[in-house]
Formats: sequence, C-alpha cells, structure tokens
Amino acid sequence: MFIFIATPLLCGMAMALFIIHHHQKAAAEGKLFYKDTDSEIIIDKKEHDADFKKVWIIAHDPNNNTGHLKIIVNDQNTWNLIRVNERYFASYEKKASYTKMHDTKTPYYLKQIVFPNNPDHVPLR
Repeated sequence: MFIFIATPLLCGMAMALFIIHHHQKAAAEGKLFYKDTDSEIIIDKKEHDADFKKVWIIAHDPNNNTGHLKIIVNDQNTWNLIRVNERYFASYEKKASYTKMHDTKTPYYLKQIVFPNNPDHVPLR
C-alpha cells in the first residue's frame, strides 16, 4: 500500500507549475492582462500626435524608481487641464499580452487623476 502525503512544499510547487502553465496558455491564446496602478505622479511632458487625435502625458512616480511612464489620456479636456511639473494622484492601467506587460514601451491608460492637495477630492476626470 502506498500513502501519498501532500506537504506544503509539494502543494506550493504544484501551484507554481499551474500558474506558469496558465500564463503560458493565456499568452499563447492572445489574452489581455491588466495591471492597475494608483500612485502619485509628476507630469514631465504633454504630447500628442499630428492631428491631436491621440494625447498622452509623460510622467514619473516620485516615490518609485520606475522611470518615465507614458500614459494615454482618452479625454482631451482632461489632457488640457493637466499642467506640466505639477504633482497629481493618478489611477492608470496597462492592457497588454503577457509578453508585452513588462515592456516599458507599452503605454498605460489614464483612469482618473486628482490634485493631491484638492480638499474636495474632485477628480479632473
């Protein structure tokens, strides 16, 4: 008679293998992954394409050494209200395949942005 005892180590290894397999399968199927971030940011630049159909900001998080972030702003009115060299609290997300999720060239999308010293906590968007 054989008795199998599931130790925490074996369970952990099995879970890790399941997660790796799941990510590889999802990546192969072309599924999108989402990475949501809420942080304080400082606006370094405001940029746009030639006809202003796409607008974005280049910012950095002063509390993390993440480098510059490209954040696409879907609402041009919000983009107009954002000021360079100002500090904001922002919520932004990245939608990408598993392989592009950690690529620094893949942009984020702005969800919400607020002045941190805004007494009413009214978002710009």
